[in-house]
Amino acid sequence: MHSKIDSPSAAEIIATINMFSALGVDNQITELDISVYRDSKSKYTAIPGAVLVQQADRYRDYFQAFRQLKGKISSVTFWGQADDHTWLKSYPITRLDLPLPFDEQLQAKPAYWAIVGPSQPVVASSHSDGSASSESSVYKNPQLPFEQRVNDLVSRMTLEEKISQLGHTAGRGSATRGPEYNWWNEGLHGVARAGNATVFPQAIGLAATFDEPLMHQIGDVISTEFRAKYYAACTRMVPPTGTRG
Repeated sequence: MHSKIDSPSAAEIIATINMFSALGVDNQITELDISVYRDSKSKYTAIPGAVLVQQADRYRDYFQAFRQLKGKISSVTFWGQADDHTWLKSYPITRLDLPLPFDEQLQAKPAYWAIVGPSQPVVASSHSDGSASSESSVYKNPQLPFEQRVNDLVSRMTLEEKISQLGHTAGRGSATRGPEYNWWNEGLHGVARAGNATVFPQAIGLAATFDEPLMHQIGDVISTEFRAKYYAACTRMVPPTGTRG
């Protein structure tokens, strides 16, 4: 079932399957893909995000129809897995085409999430190489399961972006458009790396006091200063610094 981005419609598929089902024959959807084109002559150098959203809409409509036809079709198979290997890049002419649910980097596209995820398609943009990224994405949808959102977020990150998250200076994610940040902070013996704060002896020195009530008092001071610095940062009253006083 090699489809174009504008045809056939889900209604046409339902009518066709119902017609053959009435004959008592087994129906299967095979070789499924959806070209991003409407004709055999157009070309994109990069697939526009709006086109990827249209493709996601079409996939969503198709699979809603397939579910509606449960019992009348026995299987659905794709003509490939990802856009890195598709016959449509050389047929009917040589051009960029991204007809499958996974992009050329084997990452889930809006089409994939339209099939398995939310009922509303994501809003996508395209990279210069034609791969898809998502602006209003699954990971931003608080109505979806946490694990699904995390998997979606991580799937959009490059290897370099993932590695950058392992340190305290996390880089800006181009895939997620998240800001870079430095989360190095600790309160082992006072609020560290967040401007001036009360400094207590190192942990080994505090432990040598064997004074539990004193430790609770020190912990209370540290937590109070942390809270104050947090509120100050939220209101931009105190610029971030790397000093500790």
